[in-house]
Amino acid sequence: MGRTPRAFPRLAFTALYVFLGLLSFSYWHVERATFLYVSDDLAFLPATKGALLPIETPDENEPLWRAAYLRQADAAKRLFDAGKARAFYLAGEPLVVRAAARALADRGIDAWRVTDLGELDALDALVACRAALKRREFLVVAEDEIVRRAVYVARKRAYAAYGYETKPFDAPWEKRFPTSIAHSVNRFSDLASGVASQLANDDRSPFLRASFGE
Repeated sequence: MGRTPRAFPRLAFTALYVFLGLLSFSYWHVERATFLYVSDDLAFLPATKGALLPIETPDENEPLWRAAYLRQADAAKRLFDAGKARAFYLAGEPLVVRAAARALADRGIDAWRVTDLGELDALDALVACRAALKRREFLVVAEDEIVRRAVYVARKRAYAAYGYETKPFDAPWEKRFPTSIAHSVNRFSDLASGVASQLANDDRSPFLRASFGE
């Protein structure tokens, strides 16, 4: 008498395939939705009043010179020199934000041009930056995964956000894979929860268009 296959393993594998499919779709959807708004080319980006730098806490196992906020500071300097941003808004843990502010000062950006928005998550930082600038058009400066998610969420809130992408250091695939999965889960969470589509309580007047249009 043959053994009857158990249904549970089949259901578990089906659920896993569906979940992986949703993660892949979420990743692709955000990439597609931000394709026209994120670049590492200064010439592509519009000139704006300010730029948001969401500062990540460095990995304690990595040397300080590899910290992402140092590459963000370098990018901010390039934006400032090119006339793409005149003010910079930092959000993150207090110690890291202060270190990022010092990095900006070391690169010749005056302290009065730098504003600490406090320890905010990505969505609250976007809202706070928009409120401080009193306009909907601004830049977000961060590594690819972070900047694309931020620009996607901002665009869903009718903020004319553009992303200046900083390049991460190369890392072995076994280190990149868990991070990539985590970012894919975040993108899926945005789509599933509708957080990116929720309307802000602030003014919903038409946002300013970029210099090269929508």
